[in-house]
Amino acid sequence: MKKEFRAVPRPDDIADMARELRFHPASTQSPEALSGKQVEEFNRDGYLKNLRIYDDAEITGIRGFFDGLLEKTLAAGDDSYSDCVDWDKDRITVYSPKTEHHVGGELRIIPMFSELRPHLERVFEEAEEGTKYVINRRRIASQKYSTRLKKIIARAGLKPWPKLFQNMRATRQTELSAQFPLHVVCAWLGNSAPIAQKHYLQVTEQHFAEAIGGGAKSGAALAQHPLATTR
Repeated sequence: MKKEFRAVPRPDDIADMARELRFHPASTQSPEALSGKQVEEFNRDGYLKNLRIYDDAEITGIRGFFDGLLEKTLAAGDDSYSDCVDWDKDRITVYSPKTEHHVGGELRIIPMFSELRPHLERVFEEAEEGTKYVINRRRIASQKYSTRLKKIIARAGLKPWPKLFQNMRATRQTELSAQFPLHVVCAWLGNSAPIAQKHYLQVTEQHFAEAIGGGAKSGAALAQHPLATTR
């Protein structure tokens, strides 16, 4: 493979990022988690030490889990952050910092959906030699994608909807749940059935159309006209 798409940056990638590295002293006058003395030490030294977050048993368990994960990865002939796009098996590995503190939540493997593959192939073919990421712009965590997405939606002649990314996620979860068991969809999207049912799954006009015998079976059509939106 001439290029790599990676979800986790390496040290040289981080070094190339435009980051704000200035020290910002704490200004709180009523700290809750730290003592006033610890805040003073932080403002004076720029760091705190001797903070115990995990006990010995907890840190041993965490270290053992990741050691085992790394051992399995190396045994499979990969490195610690192997390519996330598996073209041969039509699968994508998604790393999830948000859920990595849960057992098994550090990553999930999703299908390379048929409607997604042509776009990935085009990006791959157009990428310069040595490209590591599918999206190379705005890789700083503090920068938001919503502004860029709103511009794209406007160029398409559409009106941005509330909660852009949450509602797109809800639409996709509703589409997939019409085709696959809910536990499978939740494994792909990285949430649970109770969360999906409470926040993401929608009742659409297409559901009513199908119920009375006049609707198409297209998953895309199921979520085009949502009757109930997410909260």
